Order: sequence, then structure tokens, then C-alpha cells
Amino acid sequence: RTLMPGLVDQSRDYPVPPERLWASVTDLDDLAAVCRGFLQFDGLPGGRVRPGQVIDLRCRVFGLPPALRWQMRIAELDPAAMRVASVERGTGVARWHHVIQVSAIPKGARLRDRVEIEAGWRTPLVTLWARALYRHRHRARLRLFGLN
Repeated sequence: RTLMPGLVDQSRDYPVPPERLWASVTDLDDLAAVCRGFLQFDGLPGGRVRPGQVIDLRCRVFGLPPALRWQMRIAELDPAAMRVASVERGTGVARWHHVIQVSAIPKGARLRDRVEIEAGWRTPLVTLWARALYRHRHRARLRLFGLN
């Protein structure tokens, strides 16, 4: 029996120009900053993501051992459309397909995270954790922008 993938589909608004939000979501240093407290990365390079880039790293949930294997592949990067997609997998997670879309709104920018997760029997738990992670990232990004 095949389990349906978990789905996270969240949109968050920011009172910043869309270009500023796009620069943040495509910056690996900002990724580490907005995940801090939920995920700690070992082996995450800095700088901007690149199309086709493959990142093999270890991450610790809430900073605790063990360090879990994780791989991110940047499957799509479209700066004109402000859209980036990654195909990820790692310890206990067969597929984490993440699409980020930044769009302009009247008072700033909207960030949409859409993630499909396949983790076998763990899928519901991983999906709940992912939803909490993206809420955490939103609050952390507001702080990063000096808005919180």
C-alpha cells in the first residue's frame, strides 16, 4: 500500500520589496539563520543557490544528535519568476519536494512554500514538523528583516 505524500502549503506576507525577499530565500546563509533553533546544518555552503546545485550535508533537529544525512538538489531556479524548487531527501525521508514562490503584493511580498513529503509511515509526523518549521522560519525571517 502506498501512502499519500504529506503536503505543506503555506503563504506568508512580508512588508519588504519582493526582490529583498527573493534575495533572502535564495541565500544559503539566510537559510541557516532562519532555521536556527529547529535545524542546525553541518556542511551547508554559503552564498546563493545555483541551478543544478547538489548539497550533501548533515543536520541536527533542534541541534541534538544524531546528525542526519540530507541532500538538496536545486531542480529549478527562475529569478525572473522568483521561483526556486528543490528535490531533497535524507534520513527517514524518501522525498521532500519544495517549491518556493515569491510574488509582489500591494504592501510588500508574499512567500509561498509548497512541500510534498514522502516518508513512509512517518509522513504525517514529518509533515506536522515541517509545518512548524515553516512557521518558525517566518518568524525568524521577520527578525532577519528587522521587523520583529
